[in-house]
Amino acid sequence: MATAITQYVMAQVYSRFDGRDRNRGRVVITGIEGELHQIGANMVADVLEARGWNVRFLGTNVPQEGVLQAVEEHQADVVGISATMLLGIPKVVRLVEALRRKYQAACPRILLGGRAFISTPALVQELGAVGVAPDLRSVCFR
Repeated sequence: MATAITQYVMAQVYSRFDGRDRNRGRVVITGIEGELHQIGANMVADVLEARGWNVRFLGTNVPQEGVLQAVEEHQADVVGISATMLLGIPKVVRLVEALRRKYQAACPRILLGGRAFISTPALVQELGAVGVAPDLRSVCFR
């Protein structure tokens, strides 16, 4: 019930965004395969969209191939990857490695978010991410 109430409130807040031009770039936000917590990533997607980004929110529990396909189709400049549990970190690493293999020097910037990254700050730098968003106030990159 708490999740449903939160999603309802988020929808009400989202409808009040001013609909700015989307000229800051393209973003894909996703949870890794096996991730079941969606609200945080959904909030990040909404905030980025309100700040002028063209966002494609994939939801959670998305297979790696689905993420790669969405990044290509959306021509993403940034990929936001959410993970709540530490058990999901290996899947995050594999997804980042797959993005780097596929795009090499033209790889979209990586933004990491979720509870798993609060306790693994060195991983953010190790993966070459542009940042980590442990909360909504931190979702500010250029």
